[in-house]
Amino acid sequence: MSKAGLSKIEIKKRLIRLQNLERLHTQQKRRVGFLEEEIKLLKEENQLLRLTNESLSKTIEDFKLQIEELRVMVFGKKKKKEEIDDEDLTPPKEKIPRTNDSYKRLIPKENELTEIKHHPLD
Repeated sequence: MSKAGLSKIEIKKRLIRLQNLERLHTQQKRRVGFLEEEIKLLKEENQLLRLTNESLSKTIEDFKLQIEELRVMVFGKKKKKEEIDDEDLTPPKEKIPRTNDSYKRLIPKENELTEIKHHPLD
């Protein structure tokens, strides 16, 4: 009758492997616990940083408004072009071409003169 069991060498190999796996398993359990705790701490820190960031953003926005008010006080407001309303648009007037005579100043009439001054050239 033949034995259908494992040899002593095979049993020894399997026991060593099992022992190694058990040791690794306990190490991994400790590491998983450590990482879970670290994740919890990082989530709390993340939440705190988000709140701080929100607070700082509000403060920056307040400072921007104050700076803009101070600029207006010191430098005055910029004149803005009137906003164009689509309903009030009228077509632009056509330009009338000017002649060269239109650029000359007219000689005043006698009754419009108040005094005459002579400026001789040296």
